[in-house]
Amino acid sequence: MVRVIAICTAAISFGCCEDYVVQSARSVDGAVARVVSRECGATVGFVTKVMLSSHEVLQMHADARTVSVQWESDGKTLLVTIPDEIARRDIFVKKSSADGRTIRYVRDGEE
Repeated sequence: MVRVIAICTAAISFGCCEDYVVQSARSVDGAVARVVSRECGATVGFVTKVMLSSHEVLQMHADARTVSVQWESDGKTLLVTIPDEIARRDIFVKKSSADGRTIRYVRDGEE
């Protein structure tokens, strides 16, 4: 009986996730980068993703409001700023390129 309840609860949690776009930036040639907060309820917490078009380039356990994206003047390099206090273990996906573009990461306060 307990096993069935745990499975049902997990199924309900996954079905209730919602994505919210917190910030977006458009390059000079029209590519769009978005900071997305995925919220799955109080027991799961939230995950922040950075999307470049349809490609997920960053996924981490952090508050999406602390992450920002901007394009460098060449329009081919995406600059992603993440908080200083995020540990490596909290970053699940971190790509250095996608869709023919370079992704550069900096910690908040660096440049």
